[in-house]
Amino acid sequence: MKAKKLVAFTLAMLMAATSLTGCSGSKTASSSVGTASTDSAVSTTETASAAASSAVDTNTTATITIFTNRTDMSDIFDGYVTKFKEKYPNVTLKFDSSTDYQGDQTKRMSTQDYGDVFLIPSNIASVKSNLATYCEPMGKYDDLKATYNYLSDFNVDGTVYALPSGANAFGFVYNDKVLKDAGVSKLPETTDEFTAMLKAIKEKTKAIPLYSNYKDGWPLTNYSHDILVGLSQNDNYLNDMLTNKKEFLSGSTEYTSLKILYDSVKNKYCETDPITSNWENSKQMMADGKIAVMCLGTWAVGQIKALSKSPDDIKFMPTPARKDGKVLVQIGKDYGVAVNKYSKNKDLAKEVCKFFVEQYPKDSNMISSLTSAELPSFLKDVPNMELKESAPMTAAQATALDTIQKESIINLYDNTWIKTIIEMGLGTNKMSFDDYMAQLNKKWVKGIEKASK
Repeated sequence: MKAKKLVAFTLAMLMAATSLTGCSGSKTASSSVGTASTDSAVSTTETASAAASSAVDTNTTATITIFTNRTDMSDIFDGYVTKFKEKYPNVTLKFDSSTDYQGDQTKRMSTQDYGDVFLIPSNIASVKSNLATYCEPMGKYDDLKATYNYLSDFNVDGTVYALPSGANAFGFVYNDKVLKDAGVSKLPETTDEFTAMLKAIKEKTKAIPLYSNYKDGWPLTNYSHDILVGLSQNDNYLNDMLTNKKEFLSGSTEYTSLKILYDSVKNKYCETDPITSNWENSKQMMADGKIAVMCLGTWAVGQIKALSKSPDDIKFMPTPARKDGKVLVQIGKDYGVAVNKYSKNKDLAKEVCKFFVEQYPKDSNMISSLTSAELPSFLKDVPNMELKESAPMTAAQATALDTIQKESIINLYDNTWIKTIIEMGLGTNKMSFDDYMAQLNKKWVKGIEKASK
């Protein structure tokens, strides 16, 4: 973000943003015809869904429009078009994707013409009452929960209004060859081991140990929010922080997470000129072994693999923390896939939704929402791992976080204040890390006291 002042989002928006997949491309992409991608698309007859069988006539003639954010997947979506015709030969799927998906789709949703099937924008999904306004019910929660995970955010009084397109785990993405070249034989399980790994990479390879992506900024918020559950090994951490008056002081997980970033910059384990860093370039650099580690969700694994001549080298690393020999990894849903309440082909559109959530995670290297699906291969390599969603917040806690962020002017998803930590590590800002944390903590406490009134 380029804003010079912090803007406090509502909690619901913040939480919706934690796991939405990134996308590449700069133009609107539309796909309605093409050749099937045999490597990525599977037959509609090979579904793992245990939901009730379709009542839609397979001879139905229709065109179903699907709005997405993935401008980088037009070839894969072409394969979906062809595959869906195997069961519904007279149905054409028309994919329409845009880079500013949230903005574009929100405008469309001011009318009744927002596609037959669409990914629910986070600003719409963040208010549950919106779901019944815009989305056709997909079914009852009790009927769907055996088939799909991560339904809670789309469940309103027992009715489910969307199916999760997939889910992502939070931690680090890394190039395994670089770690092996540095003599790192096992993943770090403590912050000290993580720092030692970065030191070995710097001393024994030519790769950048940890890339910050300072210029683009948004990856920095992984340190302020997304990895806190994993680093604390506490799925209730994001609720506990609402009453923790030492949230930014030594001993807290927030402090520890931000200290990893600060120390990495100070010890020259990050890019030498963060101001010129570039997200798109960083993906290719990691694919080429020029970057060892980046703090990202699992959604990035597939994007980097696609750029690498040795895709098996690109893997996922959980946060450097363990509890009772196990590692807790936070997992969060991606977009919900829904049917337009005003679609003229609602039942057929529901079949498209089911088809999409069966295909899409495999092509996005996401975790499938299907309860019967296996984990992606890059997650199977992590020993003793437990994937778990962050404990949900109550309505009162949601209100408290919103108040705390506004009063403290610390938005956990605004990277501006996190960039200051990198500037201190570089020496361009002379404030000490502990003094800055004390300053932030004082503001956070002020927010907690305001929320408690």
